[in-house]
Amino acid sequence: RQAGRQAGRQAGSMGRVELLRRYRHFVLDCDGVLWHSAEAIAGAVEAVRRLRESGADVVFMTNNSTRTREAYLSKFTELGFDGVRVEDINTSGSAVAEHCQAKGFDKVFAIGETGLVDECRQLGIEVVQDGGSGDAMDDTEFARTETDAGVKAVVMGWDRTFNYRKLSLASLYLQGGAQLVATNPDASDKVGGRFMPGNGCAVAAVQYSVNDPYGERTTVVGKPNGKLIDSLLDKYGFKREATLMVGDRLDTDIKFAVNGKIDSLLVLSGCSTKDEADQAADEVAPTFVADDLRAALDEPLEPFQQG
Repeated sequence: RQAGRQAGRQAGSMGRVELLRRYRHFVLDCDGVLWHSAEAIAGAVEAVRRLRESGADVVFMTNNSTRTREAYLSKFTELGFDGVRVEDINTSGSAVAEHCQAKGFDKVFAIGETGLVDECRQLGIEVVQDGGSGDAMDDTEFARTETDAGVKAVVMGWDRTFNYRKLSLASLYLQGGAQLVATNPDASDKVGGRFMPGNGCAVAAVQYSVNDPYGERTTVVGKPNGKLIDSLLDKYGFKREATLMVGDRLDTDIKFAVNGKIDSLLVLSGCSTKDEADQAADEVAPTFVADDLRAALDEPLEPFQQG
């Protein structure tokens, strides 16, 4: 098994005391772990409070780029998660902005919502957006469209107004030499018990438009990019062996942990199921599985065994 599972296997069954002795740093996903849409998951507020009261470090990493970190802070407060600071919150939008700044991408074409755009602008990155009208683009307009030569990257986050016009403009920028930088490849998000199309659907469309169906020329900055784990460990001074990633998705959260060589806890309160975990390949296999965050603290955790 991958390194992300080894520590948990060696530990054997552990209750809350053993869990908090081994792991002193917790990186929590938000959607599916702490809340569903505008409602906190049962027991999540209390679980976060208990983790903090134990002296553990608790920070948050979400692939949802529709809000800024400041807007997320308001949501934490509204749902009753006390004591959270803006510096505890990390989004795929803020990660994209930091990546673009580091790469010298000082002007970008953005497909995304306020969270992504504002995070880029806060770091002094000039953001170009679709200035046209309507959702369509016919062949005549496509042939005549002149793109901004200063744009160095197309940045993509979840955009619930994504349309053919935005797809066409992104394709034109990429054909002109811009780099594609995506917040995440999430196929869907669980909303109201059903799966709502996620950012990965739009990213795939843009990739196909430039004959890159496997995303070989795309940089995904958010989860599951393992380099983001390194950035978080450096940012907060966390020790790798004492850090636990908690998420609800095998393909992003757990793969993120495996790529970053830290242990992981899959909670079944969101997208991925126990059956999917049982059938998971090594690169998305969790260290532990629990029904939800509260159960992880209340019930003994066994190192996860597939099947």
